[in-house]
Amino acid sequence: MKNFFEELKRRNVIKAAIAYVVVAWVVLQVISILAPLFEVPSGVTKFITVLLFIGFPIWIVFSWVYEATTEGVKRTSEVQPGESMSHVINKRLNILIVVMLVVAVAVNLLMGTPVLNKADNQSEEPSRNTAIVVLPFDDESPGEDSEWFSKAMTTDVQSNLALLSELNVISNTSAARYKSSEKSVPEIMQELGVNYVLEGNVSIHDGYMRINVQLIDSNDHPVWNEVFREEFKEVHHIQERISRAIAEKLKVAISTEEDRELVKLPTSSLQAYELVNRAVMLLDRGNREDEKTVKELLNRAIALDSGYADVYALKAWVLLNDVWEYGGETETLGKIDSLTRKSLELDPQNMHALILKSDLSYRELNYEQTEYWLEKALAIHPNQPLINEIAYYLYTSPFAPDTLRAYQHMEKAHKLDPYSPSINRTYYYYLNQKGDYDAAYDHLKTHDLGWDEDEHWWANTWWTGVAENDPTYAGKALIEQLEKDPGNAKWHQQIARYYDGVFNDNENYVKYAKSAYALDKKNLGILSEYIQALAEYGAYEKALSILDTLDISRYERNALEVNRMRSNVLYQQGKYEDALKELEEFSKVSRTSAKFWTLAQLKDKAAIDEFINDYRLELNQNDWAFYYAIQGNRDSMYFYLDHPKIFAELVNSRFEFDPYRNDERYKDFLRKHGFPIPGEYNPSELEIKQPRTIEVEGQ
Repeated sequence: MKNFFEELKRRNVIKAAIAYVVVAWVVLQVISILAPLFEVPSGVTKFITVLLFIGFPIWIVFSWVYEATTEGVKRTSEVQPGESMSHVINKRLNILIVVMLVVAVAVNLLMGTPVLNKADNQSEEPSRNTAIVVLPFDDESPGEDSEWFSKAMTTDVQSNLALLSELNVISNTSAARYKSSEKSVPEIMQELGVNYVLEGNVSIHDGYMRINVQLIDSNDHPVWNEVFREEFKEVHHIQERISRAIAEKLKVAISTEEDRELVKLPTSSLQAYELVNRAVMLLDRGNREDEKTVKELLNRAIALDSGYADVYALKAWVLLNDVWEYGGETETLGKIDSLTRKSLELDPQNMHALILKSDLSYRELNYEQTEYWLEKALAIHPNQPLINEIAYYLYTSPFAPDTLRAYQHMEKAHKLDPYSPSINRTYYYYLNQKGDYDAAYDHLKTHDLGWDEDEHWWANTWWTGVAENDPTYAGKALIEQLEKDPGNAKWHQQIARYYDGVFNDNENYVKYAKSAYALDKKNLGILSEYIQALAEYGAYEKALSILDTLDISRYERNALEVNRMRSNVLYQQGKYEDALKELEEFSKVSRTSAKFWTLAQLKDKAAIDEFINDYRLELNQNDWAFYYAIQGNRDSMYFYLDHPKIFAELVNSRFEFDPYRNDERYKDFLRKHGFPIPGEYNPSELEIKQPRTIEVEGQ
């Protein structure tokens, strides 16, 4: 045996083996760096790896059987004494091994993985704080009508990854802002707070698709890439394979439940899949004129596959948006419920339907159902921002108060979708609720809350006053704005609202509402404000006189708004029957809180029950607070006044709450919202002067 090892050494077999291993390893490392840059399919890398493994025993046998001589390579058994160059080959192999080790170190440094720490790095697994963003895939299809496919691939891969509870996955809403962005991957990662970015490009042509994806780490190095060339019918399987490959690369465990969701096929009809994703693309544009086309596309999808759960949920969303955003027929609420139930019947874990059920239950103020659907949704879709936002509202409600849990959900919602205006607004309220006013102010300056410049200014001014514990702060700031721009009707209107909502001061309310109307008589909102101020002040005849002589052609909206304003005056006057008659025409096109309150004043139980049955989904916390205030039910009224989304200024401005203003619970409500307590502050402390350059026309 000793002689055998001596012969191995003499023939340089051992060093040849070492040299082969080192060279092969360097080759594989270089390929792993270059392959993503040149979009080399992973199959090529695997082929080279297998080839190198197969070559190793061949190389060993070759080193044993053959030997280099002064006359070339010969079989070892034929080498004559004096012909062998084993000592020279030994030195050359030493040099080769050293050079390759130096190259190995350089390659590892380039890859950000030092050789000395390689074992440690391999043992490290991404923590549960691992975050990833799927950037919008580029569409490289030869045709011009394939954008839907790139959006669908991006959305579906993101949704698959969002199923994995060990990953934090940024929403498509926030990722979309980086489409065609000139920002570098590290810059995007820093802004979104993620560890990994998945980017790619797709193309589809003649029934075949090409999908190239690349996973990049925080060092801006590609850690995985794959190029898929398959028939279009394999689209869902490719999405699953991409998701599993990323999970494997990031060492993210996939639970049994998550695995079932990953393999689930949304539809067996590729044509229905295309129709649905074309509809979604139109929905994302947010144009009302696309609504008819969207509905047609979804109906065609159902005709192709009546078991496509997503279609029913999307139809429900479209109809609900029509009711809430555009004043659509409220009879569609029954259809919405039916569509949502159908979606859940086909797929009990459908994300869109679960979000819809949670949101509807919350808007209906049915907290038990909200919690039921919410917990179900969170268990399956923990990375959905809207679900976490609804959870925040639920756990800050008086029904299920859990402040810590609410804050955790709000932080997660904002982390997952940091550029959603809706979530940014909620996050702003959340920061103020926590009393972190500096953070709220910074958030207001750096994020889009869906507000215009004036709304931003007012929000900042209002919460500064709350932080300073000075209810007059915002009013003084408004006066400064008015003095800088006395001819601007919006500042007069804002001051009028401030006096009304904060101080419940009807005298100053009507004064500034009147000056706003004098400056801008074509603005329907300002007219409505002035009529409301006159009614609260008790100038009923003047208010009705203005409405009777009004030239409605001045306004963009129709005469139904005048019906609503006239009804409001009659309501304030206590003429509830007459107010209800005025509301009848208006109520045919839009549910109105005023009708609910008017029925409550009339104490018509049958009519109230019918109204609640028809409009329960649209009644909010403000409606119920008013209802119970009118009914004299203090406990129920305060239950809804404690709701995190109560419109505090509206409540404090209204006569329905006059009987409760001396209650300690009502004073606590005022303090909670930064309002002055009657007797502790006086409106005169604002030192408001009548605008110097305004001449108010009499009415």
